[in-house]
Amino acid sequence: MKLTSLLLSSAAVLVAGSAFAADLPAKKAAPAAAVTACPAFGAGFFTIPGSDTCIKLSGFVRDQMRFQSAADRAAASSTTDENDYAMYSNAASFRLNIDTRSNTEIGVVRGFARMNGSDLNQAYIQAGGFTLGLAGTWMGNGGGLVAPTFGSHGDSTQVSYSAAIGGGKVTIAVLDADANSNDSAASGVAQIPDLMASISVPMGGATLGLGAVMHEARDANGATSGYAIGATLGFAPAAGVSMGIEGGYASAALGYLGTSGAASGLDPANITDVPDSVAGVESTGYVVSGYASFEAGKGTINLYGGYTVLSDATVDVTASTIELDYAYTVASGLTITPGVAYIMADESAGGESANTTVAVIRIQRDF
Repeated sequence: MKLTSLLLSSAAVLVAGSAFAADLPAKKAAPAAAVTACPAFGAGFFTIPGSDTCIKLSGFVRDQMRFQSAADRAAASSTTDENDYAMYSNAASFRLNIDTRSNTEIGVVRGFARMNGSDLNQAYIQAGGFTLGLAGTWMGNGGGLVAPTFGSHGDSTQVSYSAAIGGGKVTIAVLDADANSNDSAASGVAQIPDLMASISVPMGGATLGLGAVMHEARDANGATSGYAIGATLGFAPAAGVSMGIEGGYASAALGYLGTSGAASGLDPANITDVPDSVAGVESTGYVVSGYASFEAGKGTINLYGGYTVLSDATVDVTASTIELDYAYTVASGLTITPGVAYIMADESAGGESANTTVAVIRIQRDF
């Protein structure tokens, strides 16, 4: 066979093979599942590809600078950790919220988690009116830049049930006692859960909230029954204006007062819910606070004020706080908030007192 005939024959075979291959069905990659919005659950929710579950991611990244006068810093340093009263400090933080929801045969099933930095602040499941896990309570309100007001306590591990009544809501809950306690060392003492009940009721343009909780204060030597009660009233008297007052009283259950005096300028870490069978005196305390917010230009003016009294068998702490800040929206999702607070605190043990002026600048990117 001539070389020319051989080359022509080979070319014919290749062409025929190519034509046959072209007739075979092509293998295509499976199309990616489309991501769609979930308007039924509100803005920001979208479907998880390949499922019927909707998810929303949100949170913020924050940088906060704190300034304090040298005179106040020196006055406070004798009774508190000096690091808490540095003339200047800068702290960065972030929050991530993960909210998942889906419609099921028993209604909406929700899973929620919140991380503040490396700390898990909330993680709970909701279905059919039940909440199981680490979630907010009826005290989860209020709080300024510098000194949190009543309600900074907020989150607790719980099994709770909520039901709508009219335009309001009633909640009953069993709470983890240790997470809400100012008890002294209780090694080897059986844990008894706390019981809570709360109600929120709309009243015209206002909302009234009432709550009560039972807590057993205990240590290795004994136990005593404690309780806490609280009330909140929020209202909006005009467009762009919101106001509220809050208050609470506790006996042998100071953990439910939120701040527990931590923002007083005198760290009352030695104030504990000591059983009266041991000390002969129950710990008591109360907090009263108020807030007002006014829209102004591209921001909001916020005013906070609070008064705290804590007592046990050995010491009394009294603290007053007033704070003013302005949250200015620089761009969508970017806010700069300068604020100033004045804290007046007195402690009976040793006659110590500390009046502290604090200025804060917070820069926050929400997403």
